[in-house]
Amino acid sequence: MDDRDPFQQVLQVAKLKLLALDRAIVELEKLKVQRETWSQFISITEAILDGHVPLEIADVQMMFPELLRSVAQQEPAAERPPEIRQDRLWKVIQLVLQMHKRPMHAAEVLSEVLKTDRDAVRGDNQRETIRGAMTRKPEIFERVGRGVFALVEWPQRLKVIAGKEED
Repeated sequence: MDDRDPFQQVLQVAKLKLLALDRAIVELEKLKVQRETWSQFISITEAILDGHVPLEIADVQMMFPELLRSVAQQEPAAERPPEIRQDRLWKVIQLVLQMHKRPMHAAEVLSEVLKTDRDAVRGDNQRETIRGAMTRKPEIFERVGRGVFALVEWPQRLKVIAGKEED
């Protein structure tokens, strides 16, 4: 056993955590912009209502159409919850496979991804989302069984499914 193996596993977990933090930072930046927009809306609307700014409601409607629509519908402005963007999901899957060093079924990969971030994969069929992400990257992932994938870069001995003889 190589002395570096435990460090490689820790490195892979750290990379997954870094991706999760990157997603959180992107969402935080979006929230900052949204907060600033609401703050401006409140300040301008208060100034109009107090008679300090010679603007009409129509002017405010032109400046903040989306905010006013969301208020009119009595719902907060719709925002997608944080999630791994589809173009980055394959990277997370790749790290999961590297960490486990064995072929894995899409359901297993999904389980590991969700351990890192419960909300990482959305939709009605999360396993299909995982499988689709692997299928779209044939230069990275190789199908070695029904719903089972390995990394293309692995030597053949690592691509063998446990309990299944090679043909």
